[in-house]
Amino acid sequence: QKELDAALAYAMKGVSTDVVTIFLQHGAKLTELAFISALGKEDMSFLQVLIDNGWELDSNKFGRPAVQMAIQKEDQLRWLLEHGANPNTPSNPRRGSCANACSPLAYAASAYDTFGLELLLEYGAEMGDLALFEAINTRGKKDRVPHLKVLIDHSADVNHLTKKWGTPLQCSLQI
Repeated sequence: QKELDAALAYAMKGVSTDVVTIFLQHGAKLTELAFISALGKEDMSFLQVLIDNGWELDSNKFGRPAVQMAIQKEDQLRWLLEHGANPNTPSNPRRGSCANACSPLAYAASAYDTFGLELLLEYGAEMGDLALFEAINTRGKKDRVPHLKVLIDHSADVNHLTKKWGTPLQCSLQI
């Protein structure tokens, strides 16, 4: 089984979708490496092959769901959402990880561009309480104003109070 799974991961890196299909039909299991390889491609046909062979679009088995991993890739994110990906599937940090579960919207709030935020909201992402804080707390990234504007224009709660950061205004003063 390990050899078959490894062959699938290798095939995902650049072999044809026909080869990937054959491996899947012969029992290869989707590993994290194969999953990352499929998402690393510009060619969505590899993702379609995974769906056709039982992959659940909203799986967070490997930590982050595909939607979250595609936040920086506009075409891929749009493709996933058009094919039914849930814009609200949270990440699933592994046991022992210091990461917290995170919604795709909160993750997109820390991205360089706003297209991820805009697409997720267009496809029904729920405005979580922490997305605004995520946009504010993104250190080392210039000009967060466009991100904040998108979130506020879509009804982010500018008065939400947290124990850790206070309100968004108080949080922004701490940065």
